[in-house]
Amino acid sequence: MDGCVFCRVMSGELKGYIVYRDQLVMAFLDAYPLAEGHTLVVPRRHVQRFEDLTEEEACALSRALLKVSRAISRSFGVDALTIGVNDGPEAGQVVPHVHVHVIPRRQGDGAGNLHAIFRNARRISSVDMDEVARRISSNIEP
Repeated sequence: MDGCVFCRVMSGELKGYIVYRDQLVMAFLDAYPLAEGHTLVVPRRHVQRFEDLTEEEACALSRALLKVSRAISRSFGVDALTIGVNDGPEAGQVVPHVHVHVIPRRQGDGAGNLHAIFRNARRISSVDMDEVARRISSNIEP
């Protein structure tokens, strides 16, 4: 897509530090890394939301994520990674192209867990868990 920074990196128009590529997925270093080795795993086709991936693309993304995660762990001698997706602008997605962050983690690095991003958010005080589960499961496609 015109103007998408990730599409421009994948086409070679912009400089990117590519660490993995196959027919459906590429992985490259984040331009604004949160830790050494912070990598993005990205579908080649321009898709903004995770739910808009084809099943084939989602499987390829998962396979690439596994390969890249293992390589990062070995390369930087870390035993932990934070793996995350900001899926849509309200979730903090800045570049409107699906991408999975793989961030090497070390004890004492000062970063929190994924729950930390909701530390100041409005908390759900009471919820009918049966109803929530029913709503989700009734919308899962066969």
